[in-house]
Amino acid sequence: MSASPKSRFGTFPCDLGEVSTAARWVQRQGAELGLSAAAATRMAVAFEELYANSIHHGNAGSNASVRIGLERQRDGSIRMDFRDNGIYFDPVRDAERVTGDPIAGAVGGVGVRLAINLAREMRYTRERDGNHVMMVFDDR
Repeated sequence: MSASPKSRFGTFPCDLGEVSTAARWVQRQGAELGLSAAAATRMAVAFEELYANSIHHGNAGSNASVRIGLERQRDGSIRMDFRDNGIYFDPVRDAERVTGDPIAGAVGGVGVRLAINLAREMRYTRERDGNHVMMVFDDR
């Protein structure tokens, strides 16, 4: 983990025992980068949802990890770059596919939809070594 006036970076193992520690780190860094307490909490919750998905569904084995980059943008928002080395998983497409309505029969994806709703923007790309989710958070 490192710090600068405008950015923060961290790497966390894909281990359920690390989720709350990592989410607290994200929340603290968001506040230090200038987000309000409420916005930093929203960012931490979105991160926690993505992190838990990486642990539960990433299938990256014992070398599984999550890399996070936080950077303050000119408009005061925080860009979060979330990377894991797991199998292909596009949370944006998955959230569109799954309704989360148990009556309709397709249950799941609730955490991903929550993360999307907490952010101003969310985009996914598959990179050579894993998944990359870019999210933007602000004090809206």
